Amino acid sequence: MIEILTRSAAERVMEIVREELSNAIRHGHARQVMIDVTADTHDTVEVLVTDDGVFAPPAASGLGSSLLDEWCIAWERSRTDTCGTLLHCRVVLDPSFGRTTGAAAQSQPV
Repeated sequence: MIEILTRSAAERVMEIVREELSNAIRHGHARQVMIDVTADTHDTVEVLVTDDGVFAPPAASGLGSSLLDEWCIAWERSRTDTCGTLLHCRVVLDPSFGRTTGAAAQSQPV
C-alpha cells in the first residue's frame, strides 16, 4: 500500500502512527498495539490504531492532536470495549491540505 502513496502522504501516515504508538506506550502503558492502514479513497487513507493500555482522555491538546487536526479530514480517539484506546482517522493525501489551506478536522467522528 505504501508504494502507491506519495512520499509526503506516506510521511504523514507514518508520523501519525509513530505518535500514536508512542502515546500508547508512554501514556497508556500498552503491551500490544494493532495498526491498520487502508486506502480509503484516492484522496484519503484510513488509519486505525488500537491498544490494550489504559484509556485516558487527553487533558490538553498535544502534538498528536495537532497533527490529526492538520492532516486529517476527520479523527476520533475513543475507549475500546477492553478499556484500551482506539484512534480512527482519515488522512488526506493531498500535500497542500493542512497548514497552507488552514483546514483542520478538530476531532470529528469518522
